[in-house]
Amino acid sequence: SKNFDEQAKRIEDLHSERLNSREDEFRKKVDELEQQCKSFLEDLDSSQEQCRKLAGTKIDLLGELAQVRTDNNQMLSETKASYESLLAQKSQEISSLSHQLEELEKQRRRCEKESEASHKDYSQRLQEKDRELADERAQVKSLAGDMAVQAQKVNEL
Repeated sequence: SKNFDEQAKRIEDLHSERLNSREDEFRKKVDELEQQCKSFLEDLDSSQEQCRKLAGTKIDLLGELAQVRTDNNQMLSETKASYESLLAQKSQEISSLSHQLEELEKQRRRCEKESEASHKDYSQRLQEKDRELADERAQVKSLAGDMAVQAQKVNEL
């Protein structure tokens, strides 16, 4: 019975030792898991803080984007109005120049007609002068011939 008690005691001690060893392992595992949980919670807190910051940045950027769009629309509207005004001004200038061109074309045709009439008149006067010159040349030749005859007579004397 003593032997049995000793054996039972050894078995109990062995069991106790195993249980203590397993309990230590579980405690270590629990500590590790608690540490992991703390680390995860810290990461989660950090991620949540980053998310809040990013959300704030996103809101700021969306506000800036809305302002840029508003500014762009304003600039586009002003540019469009400016170009429409410039287009209207240039259209008036083109219309005015077109009218001036028509007037100049009328004057050119009138000048051509007057020039043709003047040219005909000038051509007729020129032909008349040519005839007068031809007559005068003929008279000069005739006089030159008479003078040559006279000069020959003078030389014969």
